[in-house]
Amino acid sequence: MPGIDGLSLTADFWKIDRVNLLGSRSTTQTDESDRALLTAYTKAQLAAGVPIAQIDLGSGTANYKGDPNIERFPLTAEDRASFTAYNAANPNNPIAAAGKIFARYNPFLNLASSEHQGVDFGVQYELRDTDFGRFVVSSEWAYLKRSVSVLAPANIAPTENNGLLAGGAAKWRGTTNINWSNGGWNGGIGIYYVGKTHDGNATTTETIYNSLNQPSYIEPFFTAGRTLYRRVVDPVTSYNLTVGYRFGDESSEWLRNTRVRLSVVNLTNEEPPLSASGSDNFGYDPSVSQSLLAGRSWMLQITRKF
Repeated sequence: MPGIDGLSLTADFWKIDRVNLLGSRSTTQTDESDRALLTAYTKAQLAAGVPIAQIDLGSGTANYKGDPNIERFPLTAEDRASFTAYNAANPNNPIAAAGKIFARYNPFLNLASSEHQGVDFGVQYELRDTDFGRFVVSSEWAYLKRSVSVLAPANIAPTENNGLLAGGAAKWRGTTNINWSNGGWNGGIGIYYVGKTHDGNATTTETIYNSLNQPSYIEPFFTAGRTLYRRVVDPVTSYNLTVGYRFGDESSEWLRNTRVRLSVVNLTNEEPPLSASGSDNFGYDPSVSQSLLAGRSWMLQITRKF
């Protein structure tokens, strides 16, 4: 950076848009599509002067007028009687007779899109030729601003899912490293931060949330057209430590060109936070806390160049 020797700054804004992603409708969405198509066909037939009892929706045939991923049984006398009774009681909102549903099919279709955006930035400062050696301090951070996927099946309104916080998608993640070297000695400490996330498999209701006086460990979150009350998974900070020594040419023949390195992973023995979001029900979220599962671990490495 001009004016400050050894200092460098970086910043990057990124955005990823994807279209025609594979997606599968829910049972509710399939039923909504079926209802919309049948209603539209019924209204068109009524407008054309066809009596409600004579409208044929094609139940049980290849000419079915509803959603193509719903298969119905052919109409029975019982079905016709039920719809006739309903229409007699609701003359202003008649419904054409349809057979009972036999099966629903939810194949994968190219009906989804997604948008993700955020900012990555970092700083590095190098101190050279100090009385204690050379120091390099670097810190890199990522801020996830938006993570949205949209499911847009035919015949029904699109569903927008907000992907922030759940599934390990923390808004903030950061890595800070402090490295030191002096002659044959070197060492470093790494600090790793993952901001708060939500346990997508631990939700409650608004009633319970309010009855508990809106505690901080539960957070309302709006997605897919509704508000969920999800358990908050606290931020996690972990540390790795390394120290090493390189034996130079002045060392004895047995030690010359030998490196010794001692590493401690998860220095403070941080435990992975409890979460039910893992796909394999480990009791923690592997996408966030996989490295913490083993607890504190030590490694001694000795290498020799021949």
